[in-house]
Amino acid sequence: MDKERAKDLRVMLGLDESVEKLAKANGVRWYGHVLRRDGDNAPRRALEFWVNGARKRGWPKMTWKRQVEEKTRKVGLREEDASNRVSSRPGRMKFELKSANGCRLAVMSSIGKGPKEDTITTPACLLYTRGGSVPHLTIDTLQKIPNQPGIVHLNVPSFIEYRETIECFRDGLARFIGMPETLTMMTVQDPGKAAPSGYNDKSSVSVWAPSGRVKLDADSYMSFQKAAKPDILEALCDGDTPSGCNKKRVLRAVSRTLQLLDQCLEKINELDEPPAEVFGVIEGGDMLSERLRSAKETVKRPVSGFVLDSFGEHYMEAETRWKLLDNILKELPADKPRMLPQVGHPMEVLLAVEEGIDLFDSVYPCQMTESGKALVFTCDHGDGTSRNRELGKPVQECPIINLNDKRYFEDLSPVLKGCQCYCCSHHTRAYINHLLVTKELLAGVLLMSHNLHHYLGFFQGIRTSIETDSFDSFKEHIQKQFAMADR
Repeated sequence: MDKERAKDLRVMLGLDESVEKLAKANGVRWYGHVLRRDGDNAPRRALEFWVNGARKRGWPKMTWKRQVEEKTRKVGLREEDASNRVSSRPGRMKFELKSANGCRLAVMSSIGKGPKEDTITTPACLLYTRGGSVPHLTIDTLQKIPNQPGIVHLNVPSFIEYRETIECFRDGLARFIGMPETLTMMTVQDPGKAAPSGYNDKSSVSVWAPSGRVKLDADSYMSFQKAAKPDILEALCDGDTPSGCNKKRVLRAVSRTLQLLDQCLEKINELDEPPAEVFGVIEGGDMLSERLRSAKETVKRPVSGFVLDSFGEHYMEAETRWKLLDNILKELPADKPRMLPQVGHPMEVLLAVEEGIDLFDSVYPCQMTESGKALVFTCDHGDGTSRNRELGKPVQECPIINLNDKRYFEDLSPVLKGCQCYCCSHHTRAYINHLLVTKELLAGVLLMSHNLHHYLGFFQGIRTSIETDSFDSFKEHIQKQFAMADR
């Protein structure tokens, strides 16, 4: 056989030098990636390429394929493992259940890249942000709030217009927003804003940036994730299934979401090492059959966790939500976390934790703040006493108060007696009422510092009550306060 130069072979097979460099640098990982390709794919054809005849002097003793096969054997892998991105990819997230007696207490670890604090105890709520900042709070103010979950919730609409800037920055969004030591999770939509319905199509999903609609397909979405470098990312999904939408739209949303998940998983190997953890999204609107189909198919994919999307008030009634969740969660493996966005009311959180949900967003305290309301319900932390009052003492007011109300004009008591937040330690209800009436920006700062402080303490109470086997009494104490408010 005539000798062929390496560059001539690359031209014949439709390859370029970058492919060859990629193969040498990634070894087993690249081998598995190529094995998943179709037989007519150029790298796959190059992998199977064989030169007939005896080996001539100066030629390598082993083909590249045989070298990689030898390497896989030495590290204890088989060809099937090399073709499986789950078992061959290092640095996978760990999810260890500490208690699973109805309510789940667990520890998520091995999540981050580099020297980040990568342990999260669940149930937990992610730190909701807009544009990388917790609404109304500076980073200095935020750092003074205890019981933080250690993971920041970012969303695509806040950053998609700045993708070129983020690509040029090169160090990822965590450093871009000034939180380089914090874990980050990126979601497709902003859970704090309802996206307009009817704009997703068969080739793209629409997100709504400040300047308007942006259409994303799997390629553009994963290209953005490559620049953003989150620790956890939600796979691109079609969650446009509002209450009352027809069956055809729901069927299409589920099928499209599964297709997008497959495309995102295929491209995950192009992200930095260790790659981001991918959470699969379970869609299906209020149709149980489609929710179950989505769950069963998503479980078959190599995902690190699950997002149960479109369960908020905009999508279905509360009664429907709990019926669906009860059936869906039975299909999900116990050793992977489940996230339920857009559900944040304290009573609904307790019901969801009882069902087996691990992660929530923290949009709720932000919504309360922007409507001028303060969380003042008391939390039993599982030790038989309330954080602010003795357990069992009659509650004289609603668990949530509206500080816009004139009744607080001369109320010189703190927002919540016994609360250790900055707002309650330094200011009164009358002062917050004054700031709200005069529309001062400081109103949002003080209210948010209190509401977030209280909400994170509420989740700490949930974890403590599960650990001490007192969740039922904790739930009953909260439930009594909200029941009294409904009278």
